[in-house]
Amino acid sequence: MRRRWRLRCFVEQLALALQASVLLRTRSPIAGMFCQSRLEESHGLAFGTLQAGTDLEAVLARVLPA
Repeated sequence: MRRRWRLRCFVEQLALALQASVLLRTRSPIAGMFCQSRLEESHGLAFGTLQAGTDLEAVLARVLPA
């Protein structure tokens, strides 16, 4: 069972790295925020884990285009 848990963690990290790669290669304005909130040591996988002071205008512009 322990091996299965380690494999699951590895696959989750691999998926996050792939997502970050796509965002970075397409020069997405939210790439930095994604990497910071998902790949750095102090990350969380839940809503609201961005650091205080993060510019959310780029995220909102992407989600809610004018």
